[in-house]
Order: sequence, then C-alpha cells, then structure tokens
Amino acid sequence: MIYRRRDLVSMPLCLASTAPAKIAEFNAATAHYKKNPLPKAAYKFKVYSNSEIKDTLNRLFGFKCAYCEGTTGGVMPIDIEHYRPKAKIVCADKSVIVPGYWWLAADWNNLLPSCIDCNRSRWHQTSADKKNKYGKENFFPLEFGSAHAKLPIDVENEKPLLINPANEDPAKHLTFVPESVAGAMAPLARKWVASPLIIDGAEDPRGRTSIDSYGLNKPEMVRQRNDRLKELANLLRSAEDRWVDAQEEPDPARRAKAIALVRTDLRQAIDTYLHWDRRYAGACRAMFKAWRVAFAAKVSTPGP
Repeated sequence: MIYRRRDLVSMPLCLASTAPAKIAEFNAATAHYKKNPLPKAAYKFKVYSNSEIKDTLNRLFGFKCAYCEGTTGGVMPIDIEHYRPKAKIVCADKSVIVPGYWWLAADWNNLLPSCIDCNRSRWHQTSADKKNKYGKENFFPLEFGSAHAKLPIDVENEKPLLINPANEDPAKHLTFVPESVAGAMAPLARKWVASPLIIDGAEDPRGRTSIDSYGLNKPEMVRQRNDRLKELANLLRSAEDRWVDAQEEPDPARRAKAIALVRTDLRQAIDTYLHWDRRYAGACRAMFKAWRVAFAAKVSTPGP
C-alpha cells in the first residue's frame, strides 16, 4: 500500500456538487432514510458506479488495488470501494450500525479502487486444516472513544483505524519486513510480509487493523508478492556482485565500466520495481531499503 494523493487527478465531473444525477440521487436517498420506520432495504445507489469514476481511480492508482497493490487492469475485476461503507457499518466489536455513511455514496474522497479480495469478505485457506476470513466489506472500526458519525458534520471528528491510501501516507503506519525464518540470514533470502510499524515498543494500531482487515497477508497474496520480490532480489544480487568485482578490479577503466553496470542495474530496479505504478511497489521499496542498509554494512565504502 502506497500513498497516492487524490489531487493528482481531477475529480470526475459526475461527482461535482452541481451534477444533476448526483443531486437527484442524494435527494432520493435523503427521503429514503428519513422514513419512519427506517426501511429494511438499503437505498440502491448508482452514481458511484459511473465508468468515468472507475477510469479516474484506475489512473490515480495505476490500475492497481489501492490496498494490496495487485494489478487489476486486464487481470481481475475492480470494485469501486467505499472507504466509509454506505449501507451499514460493522464496528470493532462486530456490532452493526444501520444505516451507514449513505451521504458519502458519491463523495470523491470516499471512493477507492479495490480488488475483489480486499473489498469483499470471504474465507481463505491459510493451512491444510484452517481458514481465515479476510476482506474489508462493511468493517469500519474507530479508535476507542471515537464515535461513528451520524451526520456529515461529525465525520471530521472520527478517528478511523483503517488507512485511506488516497488521503494519507500508509508508510506512517505499516511497512513490509522479512519474515523470521530459521537459517535465513539476509533480507533477500526471506519471505516478506506486511507488518505494522513499531512505535514505543507497540504495534501501530492503524497499521495492524489495516493489514488484518484488507488481508494484506492472505497466503495467495503473500505468494504473488514474494514472486515479485524474488525478481527484485535477483537484480539486487547482480548489482551487489558487480560492485564487489569492481572494487577488486585494478584497472581503472574496467572498474569504471563495472560501476556503470551497477548503476544500470539499480536504475532498472527503480524503474521496474519501485516506481509508484508497479505491482507491489510498497513491498519492493521496503526490500530495496533493507538491502541497501545491509549491503552498506558489508563493505568498507558506502553502498552504491
């Protein structure tokens, strides 16, 4: 998960406050939720599913899921996800609030592109005899003591435990780390997993809640993400080997050529794996940073 500021793209015109379809839908929804007793069925919103919104969100996130960074374009369907759920709210204690944030159903700041597995709750096989349920769906927990908004004016007082990667930087709450495996000594040799940052000896609660809710360590996701990381690891090993060879080369011209090849490898790593629109860029950036620190410690001069 990486930060993609929402203002990097223009808001779709169909979500403007003056858009006729948006106004009509909001008025109809307002009437629906003012009924007494409250209807059992949620209002059926349509404006947010406009193809213009999907196209804009795809451009903002590079055709990736905003949560797991898996590729959506041409590979898997994309859901237009409501960060604050519109129909109902599942709280931290699993209690349910009805209705949800229905007035945000067509609010640009509440919409994100999500793959099905991050958005929809379903069971995933985690071992031969165990399954875990992952997927955000209507889950929207708040910090202890914070109350869910019942009116638009109250939203800014909430303290959500889930990260919105279009409005804030996930790197302030979570990262990716090599999983602790016996016998694995170097960062490039390990399996990597999403992990909350440790602040004052404790896990960041927003990082932990987001990882568990979005399912950033679902077994199949970890496998696909680590397949990508293995490609980067091979490229970094090549750069490291070239650097070591360059330090041992007595001929200045050959040494310069070897160092130039190292720079080429690193530019390729950055362009292919670390750029914001690449699959699992957040995890790749974490691996690159760890490799750079570990490699610098292995040599007497600063790493490349």
